[in-house]
Amino acid sequence: MSVKATALPPPAADLAIGVTFGMTAAFLWAAQVPISAIAVRGNLPAADLVALRFIVAGLLLAPVLWRARGHGPMAGIGWRRGIILSLTGGPAFLMGLLAGLAYAPASHSAAIVNGLTPVFAVLLGISLLSLRPGGRELAGIAVVIAGVVALGWQSLMTDIAMPDAWFGDLLFMAAAILWGCYTVLCRRWDIHPLRGAAVLNVLGAAYLPFWLFFYDSHIPAAPWGEIVWQGFYQGIATGIVAIIVYSRAIALLGSSLASLFSAFIPALVILMAIPVLGEQPAPLEWAGIALATCGMILALGRRR
Repeated sequence: MSVKATALPPPAADLAIGVTFGMTAAFLWAAQVPISAIAVRGNLPAADLVALRFIVAGLLLAPVLWRARGHGPMAGIGWRRGIILSLTGGPAFLMGLLAGLAYAPASHSAAIVNGLTPVFAVLLGISLLSLRPGGRELAGIAVVIAGVVALGWQSLMTDIAMPDAWFGDLLFMAAAILWGCYTVLCRRWDIHPLRGAAVLNVLGAAYLPFWLFFYDSHIPAAPWGEIVWQGFYQGIATGIVAIIVYSRAIALLGSSLASLFSAFIPALVILMAIPVLGEQPAPLEWAGIALATCGMILALGRRR
């Protein structure tokens, strides 16, 4: 008799802790969108923000990688897996996310990157982890996707202020695919959060020589206050803290459920954009916020 693999609900304690970690990561990554949009459209292009991320995070986490050498190559993760994680969650992902903000509105990033990430995570989880999400998970994901579509519909279909928005949308889509892969691989390989963040950021520093020798950096001309702020937020807040808590959410909730927090980010981005960017949500966007929230609650609800 064959037994079908299913995605079992996490225990109540793990569920509560996982939700806390997931919401923390969601808040940090949501704030990254308006913070990065201001820099990319001003003094620091995407290539410089990516460099600041891996300079700061790589230096801070290099001692972690050194102390964990007793676990084996690349802190026990291994060179092959470490390189793959760096290729999916490292400079390429961040470049797609940040560079897209130079061509498309921030709302496009929120809708596309965070909306498609759970879709790819579920599809990859089914194929790589042999997971069979339950009906409640699938229904919640469907509601979240409906909310994300509602959030992005107005800006995607009516915004004409940025004629090259389609190119930014393609960059956002590539970022969503990469982050979906990173989410599932962390779950499949049971990546330790801190060591995984160290491997990701140290190997991601391989981007720096290309940036140094082949790119005319804008950092020397930028205000020091902005450099320090972006270095802190890109390198520490999102480069270290967010990755660690998100990895813990994956371990506690599973990749499919943890990825739903990425889909919740559009609501947070829109709420943050009101005071930071002066953008007022339309009625359809408020409806999307409600749908995304209800979908997350539905998917995280314990099944009998």
